[in-house]
Amino acid sequence: MLQLIQEVEVEEQQEEQEEQEQDQKEEEQQQQYMVFCTETWFKPNGDEAKIAAMVPIGYTFISAPRTTREGGGIALFYRTAIKIVKEDKTRHTDSFEQLTVKIKTSKSYLTCVCVYRLHSKKKHGIIWDQFFNDFPMFLESLNKEKELLITGDFNLHFETDNAPYVQRLKTVLEEHDLHQLVY
Repeated sequence: MLQLIQEVEVEEQQEEQEEQEQDQKEEEQQQQYMVFCTETWFKPNGDEAKIAAMVPIGYTFISAPRTTREGGGIALFYRTAIKIVKEDKTRHTDSFEQLTVKIKTSKSYLTCVCVYRLHSKKKHGIIWDQFFNDFPMFLESLNKEKELLITGDFNLHFETDNAPYVQRLKTVLEEHDLHQLVY
């Protein structure tokens, strides 16, 4: 009888441990592995303490701060276990900022680009025509990438299909065999 009680207790402990492991796996699956941020407002120098305080344990931070004036900038927070390489393509134009990284997968690389299109404001001299000149040239530089993900903030309302700049950007994307997936 004592043997039977001990066996039941061991089985219950094993079931409890399996449930805890399953809960932990589900929790890990719900956690974010990579987050791009736009308009970070980080400076090229002097924000290291702020950044260090923001980066969660087990994550790494890459930044492409705006250098020409205050504001803007792009950052990436990602799990340190992910093999990511920042690309030299990371640069800013007068009309948009971008951060490009490559993620090593088991078979190849996934190129991820985060774009922040600056607001069109006369006081900054940023106009739509300039963006529609700069952005297609940037996309051309990515034409050799087999696996490509572009995300970010284009400062457009894609749900407004009849807006002229939305139509123009959709045309640019289609010309480069790219498709809007999230609205």
